[in-house]
Amino acid sequence: MSAQDPELSLEVRARLLGALLRDAREHADRTTAECARALGLSEDEVVAFEAGEDSPSLPQVELLAYYLDVPVAHFLGDALIVDQPGLRAATPSPEITELRDRILAVRLMQARVEAQRTLAELSAATGVPEDMLAAFEAGEASIPVPVLEPWCRALSLRIEDLSEPGGVIGAWQMRMRQADLLQHVPAELREFVARPVNAPYLRLAEKLSHLSTAELREIAATLLDITY
Repeated sequence: MSAQDPELSLEVRARLLGALLRDAREHADRTTAECARALGLSEDEVVAFEAGEDSPSLPQVELLAYYLDVPVAHFLGDALIVDQPGLRAATPSPEITELRDRILAVRLMQARVEAQRTLAELSAATGVPEDMLAAFEAGEASIPVPVLEPWCRALSLRIEDLSEPGGVIGAWQMRMRQADLLQHVPAELREFVARPVNAPYLRLAEKLSHLSTAELREIAATLLDITY
């Protein structure tokens, strides 16, 4: 049943909204006290929202959506975050950093070997002691970012290329990069892309982007023949 169903009673809708608020808060690893501070309310008021005993206004929902990093539309629907793969999931376990450290160490060692650089040469280029570099490559310690930066420069790598490619963090980073790129697109084009009715044109543009120059010229010539 849709949350927008006019037959839903105000009481039922309030309880549903409360469940969505609690769901988003828990997945963002926030407490009711933290949400209360973000909204400028008492914790009891937020608890009442989640219990469906009272409901927030739209401006309060908008502020909470921003604070919890979810779309406002989430609170206007009826699906929990776990049922919506496009929404941010709960913060992964800290243990993931240990695995990522080991993967990063292997990738850096492989890059150094492929570049045919010795640890001594890398040490001279980065100013990091050779024994410290060896310990990092062996996965014996986490690599601090200030060390990683000159290391990447010496091997002609970008730190961005070493970021997690998969998992919830990787997917989140991809969305952030895409959102950042969209900021550089003219406003009228962003508006065009945001309209679902324009999806066929976008799919056509995507297909055309894979064609060679010769194929595009042939299509253009065919269009001119049809036009004239």
